[in-house]
Amino acid sequence: MSDQTRFARLALDQVAAELDQTAFRGGYLTPDRMRFLATKVRDSVAVYNAAAGFADV
Repeated sequence: MSDQTRFARLALDQVAAELDQTAFRGGYLTPDRMRFLATKVRDSVAVYNAAAGFADV
């Protein structure tokens, strides 16, 4: 697993942890925070797709 793939995995784990914590405490995310998390997910997917040889969609 390359460093980029490891960092992408870490980013996805961080997003999941933040969503879990927000749901557990009954909180909410601001629109800016949701956009930030969505960008982290999209960037991570792009890294995984590149590692797997898929073209960006």
